[in-house]
Amino acid sequence: MQRLTIENAQEALKHHGGLFRQLLKHGTLEVEYYKPEDRDYQAPHSRDEIYVIASGSGFFLNGESREPFEMGEVLFVPAGVEHRFEEFTDDFATWVFFYGPEGGELRDEDDDSARFRSINPVLPSTDVARSIDFYVTKLGFRLMFQDSQEAPQYAGVGRGAVSLHLQWHDEQEWDRVERPMIRFVIENVGYLFDEWSDREVFHEQTAVRETIWRTKEFAFFDPDMNGLTFYSDLED
Repeated sequence: MQRLTIENAQEALKHHGGLFRQLLKHGTLEVEYYKPEDRDYQAPHSRDEIYVIASGSGFFLNGESREPFEMGEVLFVPAGVEHRFEEFTDDFATWVFFYGPEGGELRDEDDDSARFRSINPVLPSTDVARSIDFYVTKLGFRLMFQDSQEAPQYAGVGRGAVSLHLQWHDEQEWDRVERPMIRFVIENVGYLFDEWSDREVFHEQTAVRETIWRTKEFAFFDPDMNGLTFYSDLED
């Protein structure tokens, strides 16, 4: 395994483009290197995470607190908590460690037990095994669970902080099943489009477009005609 040094992380980010790069995955642990530019557009994540500041300084919004940070500092963010880096220096970059289950580890009893942690859209499928293969092989998701190895009827797949559930429906009832349109927030939608451009998942109209509601996005359908849209907000 390549050493996880700042130099290697910077080189990987430069080579692949984008604002972050996953460098290690083992079980529930994911290690990324993140270097935002100008502003940090992060949304709350569905798992607990730890930041270790690699370089730079600034301020960190973590729930209701806003504190300064500097190189070498360790920051913890529970799952589902709004957070972002603000007023950071041009050289700011950080290691990111995601770990544990969706929704985060157990909290103290006096914490807000009614706080929303994440959402798991359930997509209908006439062939869950085929859907698993599509999301894992074509789109780079990981298989989180399935109720059967031979003929699954319910399964979960995930990538980054996102997870989807796949549920079997009888073809004879398919006309009465509504297919949803899911929108995914992406750090760098252009990078993701390039990643999938040779995976044979796009339809002939798929292209990266800028919208009047200030997003950059592209869309296509999965094998069961569930609509998938991937977008990044355009900077002001």
